[in-house]
Order: sequence, then C-alpha cells, then structure tokens
Amino acid sequence: MRSTTRCGLPPTLMTSSRRMLDAVISMDAATAFLELVTRSWRGASNLVEVSSLVLIASSHSSASAALVYAALVDAESWPSWSAYADVEWDVPAGVDRPARVGDMRTIRTSTGRTCCRERVVEMVPDRRFSYEQASGLFTSHRGSVDLAGAAHGGTDITWSVTYRLSLPLLGMLRRRRLQVWAQDLASYANSIVSRNS
Repeated sequence: MRSTTRCGLPPTLMTSSRRMLDAVISMDAATAFLELVTRSWRGASNLVEVSSLVLIASSHSSASAALVYAALVDAESWPSWSAYADVEWDVPAGVDRPARVGDMRTIRTSTGRTCCRERVVEMVPDRRFSYEQASGLFTSHRGSVDLAGAAHGGTDITWSVTYRLSLPLLGMLRRRRLQVWAQDLASYANSIVSRNS
C-alpha cells in the first residue's frame, strides 16, 4: 500500500512540492505544479481519479480568417498575445520557409523554462491549425484551432484540446487558460485590423 503524509500526499511528492511552491505565482506555474502531481499519481487510481479531458474554447474576431491564421503560424507574434515569452520554430540554421506539417516548435515561459515541444500535425490555410505535444511533462495532448467565417463578418475561432490524462483541478486551470488564449488571439487580430484601418 502506498504511504502518504497526513495531508494525503505521497512523501516524495511532498518533497518536490515544497521546492515548487514558491514558483506557483502564475497560472502557468500552477499548471506545472499540478502536472507534477498527476505524474506522481499516475496509475494510483486508489488515491485520485485520473481521466481524459476534452476542452473547447471559442471567441470572435473582426479580422479575416487569413489574418487570424497568419498570427497562429507566426511564432514571433505569440509573445504579443499569449502567456508564452518565446515560441520558436525548430528549423535548421539558414533555412527560411513557412511552417509546414511535421515541423516542431519550442515553447518557453517568461522565466526561460521550456514548457514543451509541439509538432504540427495539420495545416489548412485560413481554416485549421493542429498540433500535438512531442515532449514535456505530458506528451499526451493534441490541440486544434478551427477558423470559420461568421455570418455577420469576421472570424469565429474554436480552440479545442484533448488531454489523455488530467486531474479535476488541473482541468479547471486548463479550461480557463484555453479560453484566455482564444480571446487573446481574437484581440490580437482585432488590434491589427484597427492599426491598419
């Protein structure tokens, strides 16, 4: 039987969690902490229910689908509208070409920590951008951003992500963060329209 502390956490997890508590000052840090919990409890169904999770967030932009799509594939624009400080395509030095299916990108936080590396799995210009996590604490999520022209003009954005494993509290944080991303992407595209009008 797995031993636990008085608060119900495995001793090894308590040691790790104490080192991370000071870092839990943002949604991103909190998510990293909860992912550590999930990894420590993976397979321990008697301690906590770990299940798959599907999230969907939506927003609307006054910008065209082409402009929103361009922001998604432009790694340099991500720090302007997302919580990430740096998103970089992993292409050989000296290669200058648009992103394509199979390409990898590295995502880092404002502290310089590498969050994960993601692989592009589908690109439909002005309609869909899909990716999956290739490395990081979790290697089990896949996301897709779908764009559709709205009847009253502009673009409807639907951002969906599927996680193979998730804890209830971690799911709430991820749901909130995904909605923020969808809204921030729309706002960023709106700002480009405003600057150019």
